[in-house]
Amino acid sequence: MRRLRPADWLVLWSALFAAASLSADWFHVDAVPLAPDAVGYAPLGSGMTGWDALGWATVALILLTTALGLALVALIAAGSRDAVNLPPGVFLAAITPLALLVTLVVTLSKTGGRTTLDDGGWVGLGAMAALAAGAWLSLRDERTNQPSRQVEQPPARPAPPAA
Repeated sequence: MRRLRPADWLVLWSALFAAASLSADWFHVDAVPLAPDAVGYAPLGSGMTGWDALGWATVALILLTTALGLALVALIAAGSRDAVNLPPGVFLAAITPLALLVTLVVTLSKTGGRTTLDDGGWVGLGAMAALAAGAWLSLRDERTNQPSRQVEQPPARPAPPAA
């Protein structure tokens, strides 16, 4: 874990929070009041988790980005070469802004009227934004102490013949 830089830690924690936020309440639906002359009980307000409310395509996109983020962090922590950990990092950096935009559009289209965004929704959107930022920052790897970047100096060239 000592190979992880702050950007990699950001990817790790934001991926974990994005996946965990799906189990929290993303939306809160207020109760509909009964008419004054009605007899019965008014239904209580209810919450909707991300699994239920976002739709299968948005949930799949969130889970894909979190899986890529966790795979990237695992590869970097294992000390894999750049040829192995760079493709998931580039794909993550390319797909995460799209996932954030889709999640934001779906979330904003579901709010309004009696439906409000709950704490789980705010955590999920924040985690997706942090994952997008961490994915871009993680591509900037300028360390030279990585095993795959150790360069062995070539042997010295012989001196030219004396004239």
